[in-house]
Amino acid sequence: MPTRFYLPSTGAAAVSPAYSSGWEDTSIASRLKCVVAKISSAMATVSFLDNDATDKDILFRQWVSDPIAAQTIAAQTVKIQVRGQEAGEARNMFLAWAIKVMSNDGTVERGVLVALQRDATELDSTPTLTNRGDSATSTQVVALVGDRIVIEIGGGGDPGLASDHDSDLSVGDDNVSDLPENDTTTTANNPWVEFANALSWHYTSSVAGAQPAATGTIVRASGVFARSVVGAAGSISGAVTRTAGSFVRSIAGSQPAATGAAFKSALGHVIKALRVTAIYSTAIRSTTTYFRGLRITTTYLSSLRQTTLYKSVSRVTTRYLTAIRNILRY
Repeated sequence: MPTRFYLPSTGAAAVSPAYSSGWEDTSIASRLKCVVAKISSAMATVSFLDNDATDKDILFRQWVSDPIAAQTIAAQTVKIQVRGQEAGEARNMFLAWAIKVMSNDGTVERGVLVALQRDATELDSTPTLTNRGDSATSTQVVALVGDRIVIEIGGGGDPGLASDHDSDLSVGDDNVSDLPENDTTTTANNPWVEFANALSWHYTSSVAGAQPAATGTIVRASGVFARSVVGAAGSISGAVTRTAGSFVRSIAGSQPAATGAAFKSALGHVIKALRVTAIYSTAIRSTTTYFRGLRITTTYLSSLRQTTLYKSVSRVTTRYLTAIRNILRY
């Protein structure tokens, strides 16, 4: 499935990669964020004016993507469609573009996917913003986790004697339709850059506010035991870790957690103090043997009500507090 990037007229880039060295003029360049889902930024015309007849490429905008996953971006067809115009035929201006992969912080160039090149069809000199399309076969690049796709677009040309590079490009993504693959459309449809293959993205997650329905994770390997249970209102949240002879037990919530940092090296000493009821044992049948010694009473389960995160709060029972104090003293 192809990956299509849109080129919004607004939205700051997360990082500021250096502009590719092939651009001779970056005086009007700025950085934006490219997206794979349109954000409805207004169509905007980016203009360049000078009094120079030198053959050169001018960078108009640089777009930086969200982080991608570690992957090999294979050689493939990459296409671009953007509307542009020049101030007159003597300008000899063409759509110019380049794409590269940069590190997450934008400081390291991982590789060039499409080296700076010009389209073969001159910008419209009516002047009317008119669609221009180009394509290239990219070079394979091995991307690391968190790297970013960087797209650079501008104009390039060798103006006639006593002429200049005066030209415009249109960017934005507020139209229902994208630009078609032609060199004739003048309608303000969305410009885009498209990879023939799907790119993989690097996602991070965060949890804020109330927790979802109760879930649990049990891990046991190489002498390390971890248990976590998180849940919505009224459920238990905790984490147990046994490693290198230390034991930690914590209760998550808005108030201070009950935590021991240097308990007895043997997990069995704490298991004796915590006894799981039949309800809890049923929830973890797959580890019945491991938890045979855990027998937390119904009183213990009904007493864990003191974190505001789980709403139906009450108070921890004297029996549980006594058990925790004994563990800490031990």
